Amino acid sequence: MGDVNQWAEDNAIRDEGRKGMTNKKNLYKTTIVIWTENDPQNMKIEDLAEEVEDGNAICSRQETVAVDPWKDDAVDDGVISFFNLIE
Repeated sequence: MGDVNQWAEDNAIRDEGRKGMTNKKNLYKTTIVIWTENDPQNMKIEDLAEEVEDGNAICSRQETVAVDPWKDDAVDDGVISFFNLIE
């Protein structure tokens, strides 16, 4: 995770970020791959985690990347609202 922290430090959010955004903070996006024999489409994330903890599924990969929400167009309105990144 050192690389992610270094990226966040090297790319500290600056005042010239997206117009109108406040509460400047770095965000981290984590992708987790879970393999299971059950169809997880209607499961909650908590249920998937419990499946892994119970030994009924396996987490084969976890990848975390630092995201600059003021520059990354992949950050949607839900994320912006959740982290209070609006005026």
